[in-house]
Amino acid sequence: MWVDETLTSLEPNLVVFESAAVATAMGGKTNIETMKKLIGLNEHLEEICYQRVELREANVRQVRAFFLGGAAQKREQAKAATIEKCKSYGWNVENDDEADACALLAYQISCLRPDLAQQFTPMFYGATGKISQEW
Repeated sequence: MWVDETLTSLEPNLVVFESAAVATAMGGKTNIETMKKLIGLNEHLEEICYQRVELREANVRQVRAFFLGGAAQKREQAKAATIEKCKSYGWNVENDDEADACALLAYQISCLRPDLAQQFTPMFYGATGKISQEW
C-alpha cells in the first residue's frame, strides 16, 4: 500500500489525517457504505502507523474553526474560503483537496507548536507577510 511505502521511503515522524465525518454531520449526504469505507481507511492508517510514527487526527469542524476563524459556513463557502486563505499565504493550491490538506497541516502545527500558531492569524501574518518554515 502507498502509505506503507511512503512511510518507509520518507521516514516522517508525524502523519496527520482528517477524521471520518459522522453521517449526520454530512446532512444525510453520506450513506452507510461510504461511512464504513472511510472508517475502515482510518483504522487501516492507524494500523500502519502504529509504533512507527506519531499519528494525529482532527475533524473538519476543528480545522475550519481554526483556519477560517470559527465562522460557521456552508460546505461550498468553506471550501472556497479555505482555497482563498491558502493562496493568501502564498501556498499554490490547485483545488479544495489540496487546500484542506494545508489547513489540516496548519491546524496540527498550531496544536504541536502553539508558539507558531499566531502566524496563521491575519494580524500577525500581515505583519510578516510570510509563514515560518521552522516547523
